[in-house]
Amino acid sequence: MSNTKSLAKAASVIMVATLVGRFVGFIREMVIANQFGASVHTDAYVVAYTIPSMVAMALAGAFNAAFLPVFNDYLVSRDRGEANNLANTTINLVAVFFITLITAAFVLSPYIVKLLAPGFDRASLALTAKLFRIILPALLFIGLMGLISAILNSYRHFLFPALGPMITSLVTIGFVLALGRRWGIASLAAGTMVGFAAQFLFQLPVMWKKGFQYRLIISWSHPGVKKTLWLMLPVVLGVIIGQAPVFVERGLASTLEAGSISALNYANRVMQLPLGLFVAAISIPVFPALSVYASKREYGQLKETLIRGISLFFLILVPAAVGLLTLNKPIIKLLFEHGEFTVHNTVVTANALAYYALAIIPWALRDILTRSFYALQDTVTPVLIAAVGAMATVLFDLLLVKIMGVGGLALGLALGLSANVLLLYVYLRRKLGKIFPAHWLLTLGKIISAGAVMALVTAMLYNLLGSYVPDSSRQGLLLKILLAGAAGVLVYFFGLLLLKVREIADLTGLIIKLKDKMLKSR
Repeated sequence: MSNTKSLAKAASVIMVATLVGRFVGFIREMVIANQFGASVHTDAYVVAYTIPSMVAMALAGAFNAAFLPVFNDYLVSRDRGEANNLANTTINLVAVFFITLITAAFVLSPYIVKLLAPGFDRASLALTAKLFRIILPALLFIGLMGLISAILNSYRHFLFPALGPMITSLVTIGFVLALGRRWGIASLAAGTMVGFAAQFLFQLPVMWKKGFQYRLIISWSHPGVKKTLWLMLPVVLGVIIGQAPVFVERGLASTLEAGSISALNYANRVMQLPLGLFVAAISIPVFPALSVYASKREYGQLKETLIRGISLFFLILVPAAVGLLTLNKPIIKLLFEHGEFTVHNTVVTANALAYYALAIIPWALRDILTRSFYALQDTVTPVLIAAVGAMATVLFDLLLVKIMGVGGLALGLALGLSANVLLLYVYLRRKLGKIFPAHWLLTLGKIISAGAVMALVTAMLYNLLGSYVPDSSRQGLLLKILLAGAAGVLVYFFGLLLLKVREIADLTGLIIKLKDKMLKSR
C-alpha cells in the first residue's frame, strides 16, 4: 500500500471513528439528562469529572506530540527491544505517578472540590467529594491509555484508539440505565470510572498482537524518557492554560442556582457537535498542506491555503451557528426535555447555547491559526497567546456572570476566544505579512449577510409552523426544526450563489475529495 493511500486510510478511520464516538457520547448526555436532569446532583458530577477530563485532554495531546516521535525514532533507528524498553519504562513511570496522584487526591478530595466549586453548600460539597473519589481511579487508566494509544499509532494501528471514547460512553450508558434508580448519581460516576478501565483493557490485546512485551522495569536515566518529558511540558502547559477558564467558569456557576453547571455542560456538548463534525473534515486536507508549504518556504501558497481554510470554516460554520442561535430552545427541548429534565432546565440551557453559538467560529479559527504557527515551527507564541486569551475569558466571565448569569459565562467564552483569534492573527501577520486581500473582506461580508437572511427566514418559518404543527409531541418538534432549519440553509446557500461567492467551489471540492478518500481507503 502506498504511503499516500495509507495516510488517507488512517485519516478516514480516525474521522469516522471520532464521529461515531461523538455521536455515542451525545447519546450518553441524553441518557444522563433523562435520568438526572440538570440538578445539584449533575452539577456535583460535572465538577467531580473536571480534573479527569482535563488530564485526558492533556495526555492525549502530550503523548502523541512527545512520546510518539521519540518511540518512532527508536523503532526506526534501533531494534525493537530498545523501543520496548522505552515503552515499558514510560508505562511504569506513568503508573507510579498516577497511583501517587490518586492517593494524594483521595485524601485531599474535600479541599480539592471546595476549590473547584466554592459556591456549593456543605451537602453539595460532600456529594462532589464522594463522586470525585469514585472517579479518581480512572486517572490511572487515562494515563496508561493515552500512552498505549500513542504506541499503537506508532505501529500504524488507529482504529482501537479512535474507538476508545465510544467504549467509555457505552459502559457509562449501561451503568446509568441498569443502576441509576438504585445508586442514583453514583451510578454515573462508577460508570465513568469503569468505562475508562474498559477503554484501557480494550486496547491491550492489540498491543500484544503487535509484539509488545510488558516488563516491570524503570530506568530513570533512559534518554528517551528524558526527551519525552521535555517535549511534553509545553503541550501539557498549553492544555492547562486552555482549561483554566473552564475551572473558573464552573467555579462561578457554582454560585448560581442549582443546575447551572449542568446547563453549561449540556449546552457546550451541543455546540461541540458541529465543531467535531466540520472542523475535522476541513482539517484533514488543510493542515498537512500548511506544513508542506511552510517547510518549502512557499509562504504565498501557505497564505492562500490558510485563506481557503478560513473561508471554508466561515461557509460551513456560519449556518451552524445561526441554526443553534435561532433554534436554541427547540433544539434543547427536543434533545433533553424528558424524564428528569424540566422546562426550566430547558430555558437555562437554551440561554447558554445561544451565547455558545457565538463561540463556534472563533473556536475553529483559533484552531487553524494555531496550526499555522505550528507549521512555521513556532510553538511558543500560541501558548503565550493562549495564556492571554484565557485571562481575557476569565475577566469577561467575572464581569458578565453578575449581569447575565449562565448566559454571561457562555458569552465570556465567545469573547475570550475572539480575543485569542485577534492576537493570533496580529502575530501571524508579523511573520507572513498581509494575509487577507481586500476582496476577501467583501466575501466575508457576503457570507455574513447570507447568514443574517438565514437567521430571519429560520426564525420566521419556525414561528409560522407553530400555527400548524404542535410541538407538544417530539415528532412535531423535530419536524418544525428540520423544516425551518432546512429552509434556512437553502436560503443561505442560494444567497451565496446569488452573491457569487467563489469559495462555494472549494466547499464542493472538499466534499468530493473526502468522498474519494473514503472510497479509496476501503
